[in-house]
Amino acid sequence: MKVFFSRWDSLVGILLTMSLMTACGSGAAFTGKSAKKSNKPDPTTTTEPVKQITDRNIQFGVDKVFHIGDNNYPDSSCKEQIDSYQINGNRYFFEFEVTEPQTQLNIAVNKLCGIDYLLSNSTRFAREGTVLQVQPLLPTSGSIIYQGLTVEPGRYSVIVESTKNFNKVRSGDFDDFIVGNVIVNANKPIRNGSVRTE
Repeated sequence: MKVFFSRWDSLVGILLTMSLMTACGSGAAFTGKSAKKSNKPDPTTTTEPVKQITDRNIQFGVDKVFHIGDNNYPDSSCKEQIDSYQINGNRYFFEFEVTEPQTQLNIAVNKLCGIDYLLSNSTRFAREGTVLQVQPLLPTSGSIIYQGLTVEPGRYSVIVESTKNFNKVRSGDFDDFIVGNVIVNANKPIRNGSVRTE
């Protein structure tokens, strides 16, 4: 009888161990790998490319670059770099929260490449959907700076967008370009950075 129970206990132990290894060890979340995404734009929100260096500094995409457009860019001035990044949408929201009154912000979009169209690309600084400032993205734009902003508590975003341009293609075309290294500095605490695409 004792032999039977000890063998049964061993068998149950082996089955439980194998079951746990299968449940935990093979999933994408456990290994840190993500499933391959399709090439179709899909609205998403992520905190993966966001680094909160201090409570007054948030960096978006320092180690990651974002591809904006419609994935049609045969004559792009930045074709080789754009080829390396998957399309996610034609509008990116770099979002964060201001927590104290009279917070002063300086924002820089430091990485831009492949802006080839005039008048169809822009950046906007917005508070909860209300646009506070707009700056166009031009072929000569190496970076975009928002300085001396004084704001009240709330959710804010830097929006980078490619809209349809009808000058080059009759049916219209979204300019494809890459953006990254978006840095927000504040004189008071800010938090909860995330990136959303449409």
